[in-house]
Amino acid sequence: KKNTEMILRAFQQFKSTRGIGDPFEIVLVGDPGFGFNIIKQYFEHSQAKESIRVLGHVPDNELAALMNSADAYLFPSLYEGFGIPSLEAMQCGTVLMVSDIPIHHEVAQEAAIYVPPANADQWAKQMKTIVEDTTLRESLIEKGFERAKNYSWKQTAEKTWEVLQSLV
Repeated sequence: KKNTEMILRAFQQFKSTRGIGDPFEIVLVGDPGFGFNIIKQYFEHSQAKESIRVLGHVPDNELAALMNSADAYLFPSLYEGFGIPSLEAMQCGTVLMVSDIPIHHEVAQEAAIYVPPANADQWAKQMKTIVEDTTLRESLIEKGFERAKNYSWKQTAEKTWEVLQSLV
């Protein structure tokens, strides 16, 4: 549902350039949905399968800890309604790499690396950039913290209330 097969191909390319003992892993989070059997077959036959973890559903109280410990949050979706996970990643100080679609630009602005959603080669290249360019990584984290300040549940509730009141 979220372009998982493409990101696994990109991760396999990334890992193929890293050498023996490379510590980087990709962690898939979320309930398996429609088409998961195809994804499962793909990662079970991947050359990088020892570095692919499938956690399934992660309770909200554990999700922040997981994001805080991640080097990057990869969000290769083809379509999003808003992109709350991008905000969560930025609030956790996690580098954000997202598909180059309008909603991600609207939410993250300058606080993310944008990659064409179907281009596994570019995703692999940008994964390498994220782990090797500490200046870029630190800049994106700082920009992410600042960008996330523009969003809050309180602000969302207030604006929603204003709209509802205008309808009465």
